[in-house]
Amino acid sequence: MRQVDKLWKAGQLFDAMGEIEDRWIAEAETPYAHARGIRLGRRGLIVAVTLSLVAVSTLGIMVANRSKDAAPEEMVPPVEIETDASYTLSERMSRLKGQTTTLRVSREELNLFSGIPQVIWKYRDESEYRAKNLTHGQVDQLMSAMELNPGTEVDAAEVKGELEGIWLVDRDGMVISPCLKSSDGNVGYGELFAYEPELEPSDVFVNTLCGIIS
Repeated sequence: MRQVDKLWKAGQLFDAMGEIEDRWIAEAETPYAHARGIRLGRRGLIVAVTLSLVAVSTLGIMVANRSKDAAPEEMVPPVEIETDASYTLSERMSRLKGQTTTLRVSREELNLFSGIPQVIWKYRDESEYRAKNLTHGQVDQLMSAMELNPGTEVDAAEVKGELEGIWLVDRDGMVISPCLKSSDGNVGYGELFAYEPELEPSDVFVNTLCGIIS
């Protein structure tokens, strides 16, 4: 309701109160259980109520004006989150090299029949491998990412980087690489096979894998 309408209705109420019968006003003036009762005459009652209505209306006008004059909220620009979508799998794994030294194992120490899924990788300048156990949920995440987007085809001769190879091992010893196309010839069993990369894994797979390893 507009403020002018409120003031107009307050005026109507003031006029209506002037027509109240004396006996109703006398009854309303009768004090009740107050230690210090206050009696208002007819004029006092009308003035008190009217002042209350005017005060409420005036407050409404002040609030409306303040809201109208208030400066609009400053628009906060969205936070730009830096992503690693521009980096290859080899580059991302190289960035994790320093924090995964405790995962180093020799080839002889690798156990592909442990019953625990693993991700295993090797850097070109190291003789040792690095292995991290995976939960079944993490394996499902990685496999879903590969199924959603296998990756982009690459020329093996042009692939560079520190990463020599990476393999996913399931609990039964089956071995695949996210850098190879899905085919019977690209699956091993109980051993890590050498390969020439055919695919650059998708950003979703790389981000999921690096999130699990880090």
